[in-house]
Amino acid sequence: MAKTLFFILILLAVASHAALAQDSHPPKKADHQHLAYGKHKRQFLHLWLPDTRQAAPLIVHFHGGGFLSGNIRNKTSSRTATRLNASGIAYADVEYRLLPQTLLTEILRDCARAIQFLRHHSAKYRLDSAKIAAYGESAGAGASLWLATRDDLANAQARDPVLRQSSRVLAAGGSGVQATYDVAQWPRILGLPPEKTPYWGMMQRFKNKMPANTFLQLRRDSDMLAHLDKDDPPLHFSPGKQGQGVHSHLFVKALQRRAAEIGADLTIQGGTPALLRFLVGHLRGTETPYPQSNPSRSPQNRQRNHEGRCAFTVAPPDVASGFRPAGRTQGRAGENVYTVQSCTVTSCLPAVSSRQNSTEHHTMTLRQHAVERSDLLTPSPFAESPPWTNPSPT
Repeated sequence: MAKTLFFILILLAVASHAALAQDSHPPKKADHQHLAYGKHKRQFLHLWLPDTRQAAPLIVHFHGGGFLSGNIRNKTSSRTATRLNASGIAYADVEYRLLPQTLLTEILRDCARAIQFLRHHSAKYRLDSAKIAAYGESAGAGASLWLATRDDLANAQARDPVLRQSSRVLAAGGSGVQATYDVAQWPRILGLPPEKTPYWGMMQRFKNKMPANTFLQLRRDSDMLAHLDKDDPPLHFSPGKQGQGVHSHLFVKALQRRAAEIGADLTIQGGTPALLRFLVGHLRGTETPYPQSNPSRSPQNRQRNHEGRCAFTVAPPDVASGFRPAGRTQGRAGENVYTVQSCTVTSCLPAVSSRQNSTEHHTMTLRQHAVERSDLLTPSPFAESPPWTNPSPT
């Protein structure tokens, strides 16, 4: 009886400590609400600023909803903003237009314009215009991927001074990402007949309203797999969900394959805390310490560990933000470095990570990773490439 009572008291103490920790970061009201970055009523954002005299790095969030729904108008308080501001990071939450009132490419440019707007007003809001990262969920994750892979939209000749600013970000990520918004590729990626593919009917309706060349240009503009290259900023996405839906793991595998082909910096790991640690780390330009696993494991044991428990110790949290460095396992000196999930799951797919600004090392790790992971050796769904990936006839 005494042991049981002692155990209950311990649990209550732990719960009380967790509640106090949660209360230490109460939701903060946005310092600037409903800032219009464009003329449309949905082109606005909320902005939270840290209490600092220095120009602050910025993390921009885009909500999900399949580009069909979602509204942040009344979401003017944020616990995430509280934690980021405490760590000296500014935070913005962006609203954008929706389908089918406008084209998807215009919605993506809303997201880009929000970045450009904040850069244009960086002095006013004391933001570091060179240190901006983006993330989101579902559609917001896809928009962040598009921003990270799309060539800079800055137009030095634009009448609108906002459009003269860069649209590029320093890092990007999210959960439930779609690898491309060229929906014509989705049947091959998801293994579905066209008529059962999400958004297929909407794509056909848009297609029927415009010239073929215009439709092809819009497809190309929204194809992140085609835009992705080794010079793009570091990416961090969740593994996705099993199945053939809009948050499918098959989108993530397609993104992994493309990253492996061209040597892009891609980390696949679940959880918002890990994602925010990743973004904060890149904004700060610091490399956080990672724990090491048993260096004596053979490649065979490493493979079995990936398929079973992804075990590692947890490094101390950042005192200001509470964000912990992501877990990583490492083999013998000179071997590859893998970023893994801290969970026991059969779908614990490790993604290759690399040292910042080390393209040669990263390309090597991706190739080795492809050899060790049989799931990356399956036939690519891009056997029939989009028209713009085929070489022009000579």
